[in-house]
Amino acid sequence: MITTTINELSTLQEISNFLETNSGLNISSEDINLKLSVQRRMKESNSESIDQYKSILQSDTNEFKKLYDLVSTTETYFFRDLRQFRALEKFLLPEIVNMKKKGTTRRPKVTIMSCACSTGEETYSIAMAVKRSGLESMADFEITGFDLNSFAIEKAKEGIYTPHSFRERKASIDEYFEVHGENRKNKMVRSDIKRMVSFHVGNLKHLEQLPCEFINADIIFLRNALIYFKKSARLEILANLRTRLDSNGALFLGVAEMCLPDHLNLQSTEWNSGFFFRPTNATHLVSKKSKVTTTTIKDILKLVVPEASTVSKELTTFEKLPDKKLTPVKVHKQVISSYDKALWHIERKLFDEAKAEIVSHLKNAPHDLQMLSLLAYLYTEQGSLSLAKKTCQDTIQIDSLTTAPHYILGLIEFKEKNYTDAIINFKKSIYCDEYFYLAQYYQGLTYQLQGKHDKAQKLFMNTLESIDYHCEHSNDNCEHYMGASFFGNTAHTIMTLCLDHLEDI
Repeated sequence: MITTTINELSTLQEISNFLETNSGLNISSEDINLKLSVQRRMKESNSESIDQYKSILQSDTNEFKKLYDLVSTTETYFFRDLRQFRALEKFLLPEIVNMKKKGTTRRPKVTIMSCACSTGEETYSIAMAVKRSGLESMADFEITGFDLNSFAIEKAKEGIYTPHSFRERKASIDEYFEVHGENRKNKMVRSDIKRMVSFHVGNLKHLEQLPCEFINADIIFLRNALIYFKKSARLEILANLRTRLDSNGALFLGVAEMCLPDHLNLQSTEWNSGFFFRPTNATHLVSKKSKVTTTTIKDILKLVVPEASTVSKELTTFEKLPDKKLTPVKVHKQVISSYDKALWHIERKLFDEAKAEIVSHLKNAPHDLQMLSLLAYLYTEQGSLSLAKKTCQDTIQIDSLTTAPHYILGLIEFKEKNYTDAIINFKKSIYCDEYFYLAQYYQGLTYQLQGKHDKAQKLFMNTLESIDYHCEHSNDNCEHYMGASFFGNTAHTIMTLCLDHLEDI
């Protein structure tokens, strides 16, 4: 266990404020992610106290970037929300290229900006959509991705991805990759796709400092990032992006970010369920039938599981998003568990540190079901499936009604395409916890792969209902239900995938 004293909590609040001022990121001083990130940076910067580290952080730009790299979220995958990419490929790109050919826009290129692009999956997805559109010979495309997380940008430039980045199974993008690595499980983006994009380290709050030109952009992607910012920062960023969007351009936001203030003069539109925004005075707009009404937006938001506490399920306008209040310093010591530490290390692929933490804990508590399950998941992440299976089976021997080991066994069988055994294990997991939406989703996905669409549809609907249940009844944020990264998917990701599959069915 790691305790946090009253003085340290106060300094963590100052560090939290510093991060927010310089990046817009809204992270509580009591967030475990912040505490463990600061502790790691204190160790690596040889800081003897948290106050000393705070001084280093405030005076060293490089240290700020290193801490931001640890605390920021990099959750993404290729063709996330496939409907938006279909709208891009089939509708927006042809329309914009047609306008370029007629000389009705200012720039000779089609400029696409992927803001807060994380490890690059979104940016490469844009390039693949351009490639699929067949419009490369008719216009020059300038596709740029940027993110403040320098580690994520280096990964994007590298262009090598694990199976975790290929969760959208309907995208059919194998042709744009080459097999990479000895185990042949990882994939590398094809060189011609890489040449279509560029990546930069850049701050959403300081777009003027980007090392690339960002004016009159034809298309801007900023999805699933604003939910981590406070209201004032969100409005500032959106207003800045609006001034950089071409008068006939388009802005893509995440599902949970669909409501905008009126003064931005952006009209919510859709093409075959792919939602985006156009300036209200744009020359070429989709038909009125495609316009998203206020009711439609509310219906969408009812299904959205917030990824940050700043998003309310009942909100109907962007202006009503409440500011996240700063948490006052408490008068007691706080404790970070070994589980929290190990999970934090797994999220960052620091497997040796995670295993050391788990093993150390299990020496004193060999029957800790939560830690045993986490060890099994760690083994799956490392590719040691036989060890993962044995650990799950050992955990079930201790308590057969433990949810996680059945689920992990189901995932392993699913990955090995043993679909019958996968379904059996997912069912056992759901029996242990009837609202376990992750097992419900993967059971539905397994049925869909087997062609059992009626059963798949029922499971996907159950998944959405369970996510809604946890969001309403859990004392903790739904995203941290049993550890979001523990299972490799956030609730918002699962919700989006379910909607895609239901539409397909």
